[in-house]
Amino acid sequence: MTKRFLLAIIILLGTLSSKSQVKIQFSRLTDENFIESSLLSELKFTELQLEKTGMIAPDMELKYEDNNYFILDNRFTQCVYRFDEEGALQNTICEKIFGDTINKMVLKNPVKFSVNPFLKQVEIYNFESSNVQRFSYDGNYRDKIKFTINPSDFIRDKDGNYFIYTGWNNKESQFRLLQTDYNGNVTDRKMRLVSKCTPTEGMSFYNAQNGICMWELLGNSTYMIKKGNVTESFNFDFGTKSLLPNYHELEASESYQ
Repeated sequence: MTKRFLLAIIILLGTLSSKSQVKIQFSRLTDENFIESSLLSELKFTELQLEKTGMIAPDMELKYEDNNYFILDNRFTQCVYRFDEEGALQNTICEKIFGDTINKMVLKNPVKFSVNPFLKQVEIYNFESSNVQRFSYDGNYRDKIKFTINPSDFIRDKDGNYFIYTGWNNKESQFRLLQTDYNGNVTDRKMRLVSKCTPTEGMSFYNAQNGICMWELLGNSTYMIKKGNVTESFNFDFGTKSLLPNYHELEASESYQ
């Protein structure tokens, strides 16, 4: 899990560089000896102190903010576990259940989450209700809002606005990036794309000191979002593995292959 987190940070930190393009070489498949980049000077492993075996799995979503590790369990509890930098479990953050608790227990659609370091909050999105529930870092429930579209990923900026990434070929919107106000009301639509490719979603955002970093799964470019403006910060050259210009003209089955 630490490896996945570090690799994600390496990619996103690259957007802060003065270069405009990075060339990626595929000389061999990545294995355990993956530290081959000049971007890494050292590697530190943090052992998580778990309450029980099986509590954390390698494919769980992890975010790092304010010297805390936030890990989402989408398999069983749909809770967010908060660990400090030493790996000690601080608390768990779970959705507040409204209405019929019996029906709630059989709903297994995955949830999404985001960490807001400006208000020190963890926000959990539920596909069943389209609600975003907001909690303090210590797990206290604050309030909830509703999104009008299902996000592939979402994040907030310093002004409290949300940015929602919709993914490739989202049937609800031709725009991949939506901006909303504090209450989730759409105020702007950006990055329009008409595509026939297979629908694709993935984690896309990371908070940086000077803005929000954004990358699209299968995309060749990274972007920086500042004051609502989106600018390309990097274009990755993956050689023969780069996304083809006609990718979005392909039918879903062809693009999937």
